[in-house]
Amino acid sequence: MLAFIAALAASAALAPATPTESTAPERTLFDVIARVEVDAAGAIVAIKPSATTPAINDAVDANIRKLHFSPPILQGQPVTGATWVRMQVCSTQVGSDQQLAMRYHGSGPDWINPEPPVYPASAEMMNAEAEFDVELELLPNGTTKLIKAKPVKLHGHLRDFLRAIEVWADEQRFHPEMVAGQPVGDRIRTSLSWGMAEPIHIAAFYKEHDRAVEAARVAEVQRAHDGCEEIAAGHAADPSLWTSPRDAAREDGRPPEARVVVRP
Repeated sequence: MLAFIAALAASAALAPATPTESTAPERTLFDVIARVEVDAAGAIVAIKPSATTPAINDAVDANIRKLHFSPPILQGQPVTGATWVRMQVCSTQVGSDQQLAMRYHGSGPDWINPEPPVYPASAEMMNAEAEFDVELELLPNGTTKLIKAKPVKLHGHLRDFLRAIEVWADEQRFHPEMVAGQPVGDRIRTSLSWGMAEPIHIAAFYKEHDRAVEAARVAEVQRAHDGCEEIAAGHAADPSLWTSPRDAAREDGRPPEARVVVRP
């Protein structure tokens, strides 16, 4: 799920992880997305990772080739296809030595630079919180439109939040999957949240901000440690960012095999 929460430490959450002890190796946890093309037999034709270093790209390529791919089915016949595979990577730095481990983290359309929706001014002034389960229709051209926004938690300002979600939905962009050389649409499910910290006096802001920055760094170190340990133990990753209901009964009646299917 993608949960956007307006919080004091949000700007610090992406700060580089640092080890809790000077002797501990530095670990970072991140996702790399790769476009994978398959032929009508499900064999890999091309892999195009998005990492910034050749070493990580080569490792991602090698690990994706260990996955199992099934081609899309069109009118009862297997055809060529392309999907976007997300690999969760653990990088451990010991001196000048970088060690990489990774696991499959999902596949489907590629969400391009997802950004949070705006906080409605009237709701922000009242510190109103809200959470919505949202479903989008992804069109073949990569644009989206809002299908459903169901409030899970709401303290007034329903109309303002719905308008913010509508505007946000119109702004989202994806790289769609391909079937027989043509881009195809999908349904995207995610979660959106709004919330604010308790108001504090300006004199105490900087002290609280420093504490929030440090807390975010500690949390990131712990997240990287836990994720790396799970990868080392061979545990499957939880879904992140969003889900596509291809593994469940489809509301639009489309069978899940109408796209490239990826299995660890």
